[in-house]
Amino acid sequence: MRRALLVLALLMAVIPIACFGCKGDGTAVENGAKSQGDSQETTTSPVDMHTYESAELGFVMDYPEGWTPEAEANETGALVSFTLPLLDSSGGYEGVAVVSVVVPVLAAAPGSLEEYLETTIGYFEDERVGYEISDATLAGYPAKRIDFTYEEEGTRAYQVITLKDGQIYFLLCQAPIQYYEAFSYTFETMVASFEFIS
Repeated sequence: MRRALLVLALLMAVIPIACFGCKGDGTAVENGAKSQGDSQETTTSPVDMHTYESAELGFVMDYPEGWTPEAEANETGALVSFTLPLLDSSGGYEGVAVVSVVVPVLAAAPGSLEEYLETTIGYFEDERVGYEISDATLAGYPAKRIDFTYEEEGTRAYQVITLKDGQIYFLLCQAPIQYYEAFSYTFETMVASFEFIS
């Protein structure tokens, strides 16, 4: 049962890619990355940042101009996703960059971050997704970072997971593989700005 809830929470974070992509607002990739010629190589330097605060979920985080925040909740948990539709030079839709803050509902609070991580690793192994785990911090709390790629979906991503007061929080940063490096600085900036407010 706990595993089923975890998988639903993880899927809740991944599924919005398709939904948010459908609402593309014509925002070009230049809002999140500065192109260097015609090559795929780009650098990302968010200039104008806004602050999003959720008293209900107990966090505050900065996000760049041009990104759209959207909150949703259901029986598996709550999430706030920040999205930027990606368009090619002719205006064709190529996917979306997403940073999601996910607060899953679990049947029982995990005793430790490592306990939760064991179940998460099981999910990646079941889905045959290659992953790499490293130590991290999130808002000053010990955390784990999981880098992974969904080859079939053409998505590269990472999660930063922490445990605060018996509640798991994770940030999921993802983009189409060809854009991932272009957004790495933006992703790191957003994650670094994340703070708990309660």
